[in-house]
Amino acid sequence: MRERLGGLELVVDRRPGVLCAMIAERQRASGTPAHVIDGLVARDHRDPRTDHLERLWLVSGRMGEQRDDHVVPHILAVGPIDTTACALGIDRAPDARGNVIALGACDDRDRRLAQREQSGCHSRPGSRENARPGKCSSRRAPRPPPWLDTLSPMQQARIAIIGAGYVGLPLGVAFAEIGDRVTFIEPEQLKVDRINAGDSYIKDIPSEQLTELVTAGLVSASSDYATLADCDDVVICVPTPLNENREPDLSFIVDATERIAPHLRAGHLVVLESTTFPGTTREIMKPILERSSGLVAGVDFNLAMSPERIDPGRTDYTVRTMPKVVGGLTPACTERATALYGRAIDTLVAVSSTEAAELAKLLENIFRSVNIALMNEMAMLCDRMGIDIWEVAEAAGTKPFGFMPFKPGPGLGGHCIPLDPFYLSWKAREYDFHTEFIELAGKVNQNMPYFCREKITRALNGRATALRTSRLLVIGVAYKPNIDDTRESPALKLIELLREEGALVSYHDPFVAQLPEFELESVPLEAVESYDAVVIVTNHAGIDYDLLREEAELVIDLRNATGVAGTHDPKVVKL
Repeated sequence: MRERLGGLELVVDRRPGVLCAMIAERQRASGTPAHVIDGLVARDHRDPRTDHLERLWLVSGRMGEQRDDHVVPHILAVGPIDTTACALGIDRAPDARGNVIALGACDDRDRRLAQREQSGCHSRPGSRENARPGKCSSRRAPRPPPWLDTLSPMQQARIAIIGAGYVGLPLGVAFAEIGDRVTFIEPEQLKVDRINAGDSYIKDIPSEQLTELVTAGLVSASSDYATLADCDDVVICVPTPLNENREPDLSFIVDATERIAPHLRAGHLVVLESTTFPGTTREIMKPILERSSGLVAGVDFNLAMSPERIDPGRTDYTVRTMPKVVGGLTPACTERATALYGRAIDTLVAVSSTEAAELAKLLENIFRSVNIALMNEMAMLCDRMGIDIWEVAEAAGTKPFGFMPFKPGPGLGGHCIPLDPFYLSWKAREYDFHTEFIELAGKVNQNMPYFCREKITRALNGRATALRTSRLLVIGVAYKPNIDDTRESPALKLIELLREEGALVSYHDPFVAQLPEFELESVPLEAVESYDAVVIVTNHAGIDYDLLREEAELVIDLRNATGVAGTHDPKVVKL
C-alpha cells in the first residue's frame, strides 16, 4: 500500500511481524538525504491480540557494514514509537488502526544523527519522555549493548523449539511474529500435524494467528531432530514433573538433550527453559552434549538457562512484555542467549550463571506456595473459630505497605507452583540441608483437597444428607479461572476424593469439555436445584453466581465467588 507524508510517497510492505518502508523510485531525486532514508527498515514489536505497534527498531542498510554478500545495518535507535521517532526527527503517520508507520525525515537529519552518535545518546526502551534530537538526558540509558550491532532485522533467526506445549508454542510464535523462522520439534504426531495445519490447541494462540505464520513459512513442526541442522538456536521447553515418589523427574530434559547432541555443531546455542533445580544445565545437560558431540560448552557452542514465565490466560503480560531472566554457562554464553531473546522480548535480566537463573524461577514459585499455604492454614483456623477468612484477608489487604494479599483455596494447581518446592527440597538434601519451612508449606497445600472434602461432608450433614450417594455438581475444573489447563488442578484431586466416598459427581466448565481420566464430560449449567450441592472450585468469569446461589439447594463456595451476598446467604457455605 502507499502512504503520503511531507510530499514523499512511501511504499509500505507488510509481513508478519516486520514492517518495511521504502521511498518510491521516482522520489529518490527529491532532495531528501537518501543515504539515511533509502532502505530504512522499521522492525516492530507488536501485540498479536491488538495488532498494536508499540516498539520500533530503526536501521539503515546504507549506513551499515558490508559483510560478504549482505549489509549488517547500523541500529539507530531502540525504543517506543513516540520516543524513537522524535529522537531521530522522523515524522510518524500511523493509519486508523495505528499499525502503519510511514517514514520521512527533516532536512538536518544527517547532522542530528551524527550528534547523537557522537554523544552515545539513544532512546531508552520503555521510556515515555519525548527525547529531543541532539540532546542527551541523564535519565536515558547508555547506547545499546554491542551485540545489537550484529543483529540485523533483515537477517532471519533460525530457531528450534523442543516441545510445543503451553510454554514452547507461545514462545515460538513470539519469535515468528517478528519474522524469525521457527521449527517445533514435538514427539506427539497429533500436535505436529495440527501445527502444520495452522490448528492451535493452545487457547492463548488463535488458530488464525498460527495459520498466518505457517502460510508465511515462518512456523513448521516435525518430530525429527535432524531438522536441527537447519537451525542456529535450540530452546528446550519440555515438562519437568515429579515421579511417583514426589521426586524430580528429569527424563524429558535428558531425552531431549541426548537427541540434540548428535546434531550439535560449532556456534549452536542451546537454552533450557524448563523449570528445574540448580545445577541441571551444568551438571546434567553439559556432559551429555559434550560427550556425544565432541564439542566444548562455552567454547565451541553456547549453553544457557532462561526459565519460562508463561502464565496461561494472562493478557497484561505476554511473552514479549514479561521480563526474562537469562544466565549462561559463561559470560559469552549469556551474551549469545541475550542476543537471541532480545529480538522478541522487551526486558532481559542477565544473571551470573545458569544456577542463578534456575534458582530464581524456583524462588518465584516457592514464594507463592509458602504465602498461599499461610492463607490456607489461616482458612482452616478460621473455620474452627467461626470467622470469615475472606473478610479478614480483605481487611488486612487495606494496609498500604508491608502486606501482600494472597488468597486461600482448595489447593494449588498449574505446571509450576505445586511441583517446584519439591525440586528445591530434593536438591537441598545433597547439601545436608532440609528446607523444613518450604516442605511444611507443601504439606499444608496438599492437604487442602482433603479439608475441602471434610467441609463438603459437614455441609451436607447439616442438611441431613450423607456424602455417599449424594449428587454433586462441581463448578470449574481448570486450575485457575478462564483457561482450559487442568494440570495439577485441585479440582481433579477433590473429584477423586468425593467419588471414593461414593458421591455422584458431575462438573461444569466452559473451558474444559472432557475429563477422560474420570470418563466425565462437562454438563450444562441447568437444573442446578436437582443436585444436593454445588461446589465452586474454580471461579470462571461468565457464570452468574447470584443466579446459581438462588437456584441451588446448597452451595459450597471454595473461591469466594458469591462474594458478600454469599456470606449472608444461609444456603452458602464458604471455605
